[in-house]
Amino acid sequence: MTKTPFLYLVISLSAGLICGYFTDALPLGILLLFFFLVAFILVIFISDIRPAVMDIICIVLVSMFGFLYYEGRTRIYPKNHIRHLNGIVSQSWGKDIAIVGDVLSLPDTREEKTYVEVEARSLVLSSDTIPVCGRIRVTLGGDVEYGERLILYGRLDSPPPARNPGGFDYRAWLARQNIYNTMSPDSVIKVGENFGNRFILLAAGIRSYIETTIDRNIGGDKGAFLKGITIGERGMIPGEVQEVFRNTGVVHILAVSGLHVGILAAMLFLVIRLFRLPNIVNIMVTSACLITYAFMTGLRPSVVRATTMSILLMSTFLTERDTDILNTLCVTAFAILIWNPQFLFDVGFQLSFGATAGIIYLYPKIYPLIRVRNRGIDNAIIKPFTVSLSAQAGTTLLAAHYFYRLPVISLIANIFVVPLTGLCIGAGLLLSLVNLLKIDLLSRVFASAVYGVTALTLGTVNLFGKVPYGHFWIGSLSPLFLIFYFILLVSGVNALYYMIKRRVFNPSHRVFVYTVIVFLVLLVSSRLYKIYNREVRVTFMDVGMGNSTLVEMEDNVILMDGGSYHRDTPVSADLLRRKGVKDVSLVFLTSPLSYDIGGLTYILKNFNVKGVALPFIPYHTYAYKKFLYT
Repeated sequence: MTKTPFLYLVISLSAGLICGYFTDALPLGILLLFFFLVAFILVIFISDIRPAVMDIICIVLVSMFGFLYYEGRTRIYPKNHIRHLNGIVSQSWGKDIAIVGDVLSLPDTREEKTYVEVEARSLVLSSDTIPVCGRIRVTLGGDVEYGERLILYGRLDSPPPARNPGGFDYRAWLARQNIYNTMSPDSVIKVGENFGNRFILLAAGIRSYIETTIDRNIGGDKGAFLKGITIGERGMIPGEVQEVFRNTGVVHILAVSGLHVGILAAMLFLVIRLFRLPNIVNIMVTSACLITYAFMTGLRPSVVRATTMSILLMSTFLTERDTDILNTLCVTAFAILIWNPQFLFDVGFQLSFGATAGIIYLYPKIYPLIRVRNRGIDNAIIKPFTVSLSAQAGTTLLAAHYFYRLPVISLIANIFVVPLTGLCIGAGLLLSLVNLLKIDLLSRVFASAVYGVTALTLGTVNLFGKVPYGHFWIGSLSPLFLIFYFILLVSGVNALYYMIKRRVFNPSHRVFVYTVIVFLVLLVSSRLYKIYNREVRVTFMDVGMGNSTLVEMEDNVILMDGGSYHRDTPVSADLLRRKGVKDVSLVFLTSPLSYDIGGLTYILKNFNVKGVALPFIPYHTYAYKKFLYT
């Protein structure tokens, strides 16, 4: 525990946070607080405990602290918090209210809508003004900037929960950001500006300049992609482009993360070193730029993680002290979870730390097993492949849990796409600097080069996306399966490394064998349960206008109607993907109306449908004809 103490602290803290997430019990939390204090006092006064026992006590105490901390941060709010007024406003005053608040998030523009977080300051009624606090997610139709003070007239709503089993839970997603209310105001009045943090205002101004520069010089889908990977503005990236990135296993490119921060840090460090400044000045300037970039991208968990790690590693370089990188990663995770415990349940946080931990822990053990003597081949192929393999091992099945697919082509795709992405990020930021010179010819030439690099990157992703069997739909994996996978991954790689390179027996061998045995027993048990379980399961989906019903039997799946279809993927298709269904025995259309046909055309194109049943009713709409000829 002495080499990576924060690894155990992060695991125990996370266990406590998870218990708090799934337990809504403040009285229990108060009781645990009492036991926590008693146990803490006992640990202080009892100093002759064996180290192993002391470690266990510390782990339990940190877990209890995590539980209590989550309860305190997410369940207890001031009496004037806006979430407490939601029901009162909806029932008593309806739309006859106005909320005064400040825009305290960077605008998220998607097509014709802009989403912002507004910190409520006061609730204005016809006869009174009530001071309030708390954030609201507001949907606007026009332009808005960070730091503006607005008066919002409209209805205060509670976010809707998940409409279907396993579907996107908008309410829980906003709650993880400490937002419990939404609003689509009927009218908006701007009454002031510059009410936000001055440093964030500066970062927002830089972000706006970069966004405008890319729009003017690149534009289109390529401009949307470039904005997504440089400043995190991915709302305008077309859905079909994002789907190709998911199928190829390089969707992490679209989310500003450690990769992007690492590229920026390396560029800054090398450029600043050209001026031959002292190391401390170099590190301070680089750190300031990275912090500004983190605020520019909205303080996403992955960016905060990478920025914190980069600054810590540069600090150790300055002090010339050896440091354990895995422990540094855990220190970063611990600090972020203390700052905001809700980040633990953020997909970006999980994937970012999974990829980084995979590279830090697995790469030193996998690379010695597959390296070759030819230095050129080793540096050009083996090392990049091993880095990609290590990162994918830490994230692939975790991503499959959320996105239901296994992109087998990602190992090779990342080797080509990641370097190209680095060029795009560097070129996009340099384009903004070149544009400051106000030399039109130079800006056009440089913009053409940036356009070419961006087009090459998107073309490479599309090429890998067309590879047959590049990805497989496997359904949502259970958390228990993921736990077994990570235990097998760590113990298996450890056992293989010690067996081949050091020729010694390691405890990892025993852990690996025991885990395999337990996993096989559970796997066989679940298969036997499915074989002998003959129940019929019927799921009635909420698809908006129209109907859609899924009937699951022993060996057959029947889909009745498809509901309305207004998204990239129909609700019915998303449910089938989550359940891992590839073959549909029968698609049953009960009426030729467009809101019943809906997503059935998508189902026919993307699933193996064995039979179709439809009513013999003459109908001549475009949707019905498209369904018949699919």
